[in-house]
Amino acid sequence: MDNIQQFDKLELDQSGIKHLNSIRKWTMFFSVLAFIFLGMMIIFSFTAGAFLSILNPNPDQTVPKWIIFALIFAFIIIYFFPAFFLLRFSTHARTAVKNVSSDELTRALRYLRSFYSYLGVLVIVMLCFYVLVIVIAGSSIALLNNI
Repeated sequence: MDNIQQFDKLELDQSGIKHLNSIRKWTMFFSVLAFIFLGMMIIFSFTAGAFLSILNPNPDQTVPKWIIFALIFAFIIIYFFPAFFLLRFSTHARTAVKNVSSDELTRALRYLRSFYSYLGVLVIVMLCFYVLVIVIAGSSIALLNNI
């Protein structure tokens, strides 16, 4: 008995290719915007400490500059990956449409899957963080009412 796997074919017609090309343009637009935003965040991370120290009248109560830099840098790393995945999807989808290549389309869809997987995990983490904040806030209010 041969151990050959049978693959079903999935073909795109002209309308599907036009839709894919349209999606590719939008994802390129959003990835470029995201990288511009990341660049602005990098610039802000270096200048935020100086601005906050100038605007704060009481220098004894300032937040250390390294904490501000570390928080902004963490956000930069978190937001880099979705922008990267969108950019890679867009470039591979462009090649797939241009060369009518199913291999490039598969690579493009892999990056799109990575984008949505990353976003899904990020949403789950944020929802857990919100629940934790609500529980802590609720218990703090309950303790303050008992005092």
